[in-house]
Amino acid sequence: MTVPTITIATLGDLADAGMGLIWYCDGCGRPLALTLARAIEMWGRDQVYVKWTPPIKCASCGSKAISGSVQANTTIAPAPPDPFAHR
Repeated sequence: MTVPTITIATLGDLADAGMGLIWYCDGCGRPLALTLARAIEMWGRDQVYVKWTPPIKCASCGSKAISGSVQANTTIAPAPPDPFAHR
């Protein structure tokens, strides 16, 4: 069985895969109120997110050091039972 390869490199790829992205301030550690949908509105679906710092600053401390953390898709259906399992 061949498993398809999925490349998730852009904000649009994350959205299409049902994933999310949480932004944090590296200065004070506060999570930012920036959703993936809003990031796509601001910078487009083709924006690569790996090693990218969005041009925004933390409203609490003013730091421009912002990091993103990918949220896994937890809506994927579970795998079917193993047909070779002992019964």
